[in-house]
Amino acid sequence: MKSVTIAIALLILQSFTGPPDEHSSILTQVGTMLEQRHYLQPKINDGFSVGVWEAHLHSLDNRKYIFLQEDIKQLGAYKFSLDNELHGDSVQFFPAVTSLYAKRYNEAAAIYRRLLTHPFIFNNKDSIFPDQEPAEFPVNEAERERRWNNYLKQIVLEKLTALQEQRALSKPGDVTHGKTDKQLEQMTSESLLKQLDRKLTRYFAQSEEQLFSNYLNSIVRYTDPHSDYFPPLDKQEFDQRMANRFYGIGALLKEDEEGHVIIASLDAGGPAWKSNALAINDQIVKVAQGKDDVPTEVEGMSVREVARLIRGEKGTTAMLYVRKADGSIATVALVREEIRREEAGVRSAVITKDGRKTGYIYLPVFYDDFAHADGAHCADDIEKEVNKLKAQNVNGIIIDLRNNGGGSVVQVIKMVALFVGSGPVVQVRTGNGMQQVVTCNRPEAIYSGPLTVMVNELSASASEIFAAAIQDYKRGIIIGSSTFGKGTVQTEMQLGQEKQGALKLTVKKFYRINGGSTQQKGVIPDIVLPDIYETQGIHEGDMPFAMTWDGIQPLAYTTHSGNNIDQLAAHATESVSKDSAFRSIRRYNDSLANFRNTRGKGLTPEQFKTFLVQRRRIIRQFEKALLLPDSKVMEVTELAGKEPGPWVKSLARDIYLEQVLKTMTEMQ
Repeated sequence: MKSVTIAIALLILQSFTGPPDEHSSILTQVGTMLEQRHYLQPKINDGFSVGVWEAHLHSLDNRKYIFLQEDIKQLGAYKFSLDNELHGDSVQFFPAVTSLYAKRYNEAAAIYRRLLTHPFIFNNKDSIFPDQEPAEFPVNEAERERRWNNYLKQIVLEKLTALQEQRALSKPGDVTHGKTDKQLEQMTSESLLKQLDRKLTRYFAQSEEQLFSNYLNSIVRYTDPHSDYFPPLDKQEFDQRMANRFYGIGALLKEDEEGHVIIASLDAGGPAWKSNALAINDQIVKVAQGKDDVPTEVEGMSVREVARLIRGEKGTTAMLYVRKADGSIATVALVREEIRREEAGVRSAVITKDGRKTGYIYLPVFYDDFAHADGAHCADDIEKEVNKLKAQNVNGIIIDLRNNGGGSVVQVIKMVALFVGSGPVVQVRTGNGMQQVVTCNRPEAIYSGPLTVMVNELSASASEIFAAAIQDYKRGIIIGSSTFGKGTVQTEMQLGQEKQGALKLTVKKFYRINGGSTQQKGVIPDIVLPDIYETQGIHEGDMPFAMTWDGIQPLAYTTHSGNNIDQLAAHATESVSKDSAFRSIRRYNDSLANFRNTRGKGLTPEQFKTFLVQRRRIIRQFEKALLLPDSKVMEVTELAGKEPGPWVKSLARDIYLEQVLKTMTEMQ
């Protein structure tokens, strides 16, 4: 029945005789907006056409195991005409590539179904190339089948190795207990087949509008990775998130390049964040409705479909099965609840150590609810928390911007003013070279005591503006790892009609008051700490089509005195070099770096399996090292006066926070 359904869908896709006028209208508007409003003001010419053509083929088949070389040659007829379509010509490439892809995808489905029917033979004549993207598309059907065979062998071996380790620790009644390797491989193949079929079904279930939206994003993101096309519903969801009003388990999901649904961010105060069991880039594998429910495998599902499984009534339980960075599967039970605005925003606490009290403020995002009169604004909330901490007579304040992906630039300017008073904060330049200095005009800072700012690789955009300003003014010390490197500003633009959606376009770049940009380089902390994200390839510079770094003239500004940053950094570096937890993080990063170095180098199945086992062993040791031992647990009191929950408990064992406290003690 499934084959018939997919075949019918294929006929529908192949029946395109020409796009509706709506598609042509949207494409023309997108082309005009890119040329006139995007920071780069790209010339939409033959060169642009070739770039978009390649980008869309990559988005459809980045592993190069669907299309054949003859298909690429056939589609090459449109290689130099996409610019003309963006200037008003009839739309031909989209229906052509969509129909051909549907045909080849069905053929590929027949291949993987046949290959997964029989057990694989693993021997040392095989060469597994982890995560390698072939340079060329397969020359013929036989070569395409060889690629599928090698790819499936790798996935089956990964899953089989994990099941074998699970079996070694199993008890009677567990799904792997007493199973032979042959039975485990059969379980793996059946599971993989379901996942691939679900992904296939999902593709053909998309409407023409959804497929066209994907194509539009190939065009828009070719200019830079932060420009997007929003269909009407997606725009609504974006507005709700900026307003800091959202519900569920408190996790933002997205797709990675392989089509897996992963965790993009965790909302402070939400169930996912409170669990302290989920992390950025965890891949969601299964979802169950409570502990007794049969889990649903989500491989191949869209973000919306997975989110629909996770959503439910308040007080009910969602069971998430997630694949960690080391390939292991973790099971996390989350009780659904409404994400209250105050929990998803600023939170503060007092940390007591050696009789000294230090204030701590966590800001998950620079939120700014411009749509509601009673909306929340993060700078106002930060001011309230700073005043609460001052009333507690703290000796210093820590601002934690780890994992803060940015948000409202208006709010970050107001927030810098709380600690600096008046003066320039950031420089902004448009694509045509017009420059603007954005200043804060508060008569005086509300807090002038010792200040540190915690950052990591996922601190981006507005977080980098704040950290850079504090660093340039020498107002405080930046501690952590190099930030993400997003030095661009986006704005939303509605297309001609609301039903046509909207664009989020990069229209400006921002620069530090010292003249440098944070684009790609990010903010380099005064005190650098090893971080688990260092080798995961998640910086701005790792993204396709990222804009380049440059600099402009510095501004005149007066720095603060009193912080001996060089001496503090030297002491911290020595302390970190001797710390066993940070040494474990370095070993973990070295392990991931070694894994990435195997790309392009063939491994035998036994070598690959050995590596998988070693990597999981390292990550298990690493996870234990990340938590402070009982003898070093810090005393943390949340200012809200609530019973200490997971949020406070996780802070009390945070090895990074402990290192910051050591520095704060020297500052005080």
